[in-house]
Amino acid sequence: MMGRLSVMADSAITPAERWRVRRTIDYNSGMKRKTLADTNPHLRDPEKARRQTIRSVASSTAIETGKPIEEIEARIIYLRSLPPRVTLA
Repeated sequence: MMGRLSVMADSAITPAERWRVRRTIDYNSGMKRKTLADTNPHLRDPEKARRQTIRSVASSTAIETGKPIEEIEARIIYLRSLPPRVTLA
């Protein structure tokens, strides 16, 4: 990391830019990577997350098509219950 800063120090950057880069490096260096499912309490239960995803897709589709949410949800659930049409070799 210091090599990157020293190269940047040699170029014509302002102190504010140098500070921003250093803060970004410091901020990101100690963070652990967690998935959204790990950090969002609403997504920790896989079944609840699946139902909420279906509801979200259905409500967005209902806005676009004018059909009832319940009808679209039922269709999504039905289509997901079918075996996949494409098989891998």
